[in-house]
Amino acid sequence: MKKIFISLFLSGVFMYHTNAQTAVEGNKFLDNWSIGISAGGTTPLTHHSFFGNMRPITGIELNKQLTPVFGFGLEAVGSFNTSQSRTIFDREYMRGGGFSSKFFTRGDMPVTMCRLNLIKGQGPVLQIAEGWAVNVDRAIFEHIDKRTDPSWPTTYFAPRLTGKGAFKSVYNVMNNWGANHGAITYGHVGADLITLASMLRIPVCMHNIDEEKIFRPSAWAAFGSDPEGSDYRACNNYGPVYK
Repeated sequence: MKKIFISLFLSGVFMYHTNAQTAVEGNKFLDNWSIGISAGGTTPLTHHSFFGNMRPITGIELNKQLTPVFGFGLEAVGSFNTSQSRTIFDREYMRGGGFSSKFFTRGDMPVTMCRLNLIKGQGPVLQIAEGWAVNVDRAIFEHIDKRTDPSWPTTYFAPRLTGKGAFKSVYNVMNNWGANHGAITYGHVGADLITLASMLRIPVCMHNIDEEKIFRPSAWAAFGSDPEGSDYRACNNYGPVYK
């Protein structure tokens, strides 16, 4: 009886060992695949609302294990755009049609607004206004948004006032601005734009940059002591770099 039990036990161990070997050596193409799904969110860490600007992301991955220590996988991750995208068919502004992202700039973000005016007989003239994006009540936003094309993006801007000249008040800024359009960039970069304009021989007729931050070529000092006047005279004297 003992001999029979021992024989059966050894036979079972042998069979188990053989099956284990077959499982490793018989790895087929359809074996050891796995699929994973992930989800989360992405948001800016500075100058934005942490949760207000959060966008959902999702991903999917496909893995194949070739050996216990080696395998390969493919992963794809996508995010959802929370801003509206609208098609524009406006014959007055965009006769060819197009697309516009309907986003709303949040307040307290440092920005610089500039505008290049082309004046007959003078050429290009640059205007610069540093300031901040501001928040307004939703009811005010809706009212103003409907006054223009609602497909346009919206940024409310407050310039830094100096108490004199074109920057005595917000009204004075708009009254001296070339038109009701401008280009807005993140950060206070007005001093850099003034230096770039002098290199290109483009005079700056309006800005709110502190005097100690302004750098122009030393040759500008030979054209008078008033900064704006000497800027015009120097640019006219040296002529434009690009025509």
